[in-house]
Amino acid sequence: MPKAGAAIKSTRRWILTRAVSAAWSTRSTGTRSNGPGIVESARRRFRPSARARSLYPPTRFETLAYMKAAPLSKAPAPSRLSPAVMWLLLAALAAGLTGCQSVPHARTGWRDALARELPRLGHRNWILVADSAYPAQTAPGVEVVWTGAPMAEVLPVVLEQVRQAPHVRGVPFLDAELAKVSEADAPGAEVCRRFLREQLAGWTVQTRPHEELIRELGEAAREFKVLVLKTTETVPYSSVFIRLDCGYWSDEAEARLRERLATGP
Repeated sequence: MPKAGAAIKSTRRWILTRAVSAAWSTRSTGTRSNGPGIVESARRRFRPSARARSLYPPTRFETLAYMKAAPLSKAPAPSRLSPAVMWLLLAALAAGLTGCQSVPHARTGWRDALARELPRLGHRNWILVADSAYPAQTAPGVEVVWTGAPMAEVLPVVLEQVRQAPHVRGVPFLDAELAKVSEADAPGAEVCRRFLREQLAGWTVQTRPHEELIRELGEAAREFKVLVLKTTETVPYSSVFIRLDCGYWSDEAEARLRERLATGP
């Protein structure tokens, strides 16, 4: 047994030397050396009996050296999801977040959108306070914001913000059809008309057929920004179209300017 013990110690020293050398090679070069192969080849060269191994257990330093040279266990590569599955998961997550936060965000988000966009808007831009059935338009300049609030809450804020803005003045338009909507066909129509008369008192209001206003809005949105604040209003033809003009230049001044330009220098 002493011979076996000496052989084990000799083999351990050989393994330890080569393992430490391999570890230092890995540390200095940043690449995995052949340390594990060295240890395994040493094991194949000398395999002591179980009794010999029990009499001469490895020292702590030898164990650490072997661990240093042992190959790192690689975790199994995560299975990759197909792009279609990823998109479905992202859509479900977005829908869940939207469903949880749509109402509180909408009740405050439209005010933020109005405060953000109004300083940017000017002559030939539009702000629309729309009923809930107003269609989504594909024109590039249209931005639709769902307010989640009734028109009685949204319209007064919009009119006041436009009135206070020094750079623009608003020209409100109403659908001509609203005056002929009966209370029997649309409950709440009379209350809506009375509310609009009160809110638009002092404004120069114009009326046009609904299709004509939609067409004009679509043409403007090809080149200019249109902000649509969509409300929960359910009375048809109750949308308020507000065209923005220059706040420090009147229509009369523009007409006089055109006359002077037409007469020449």
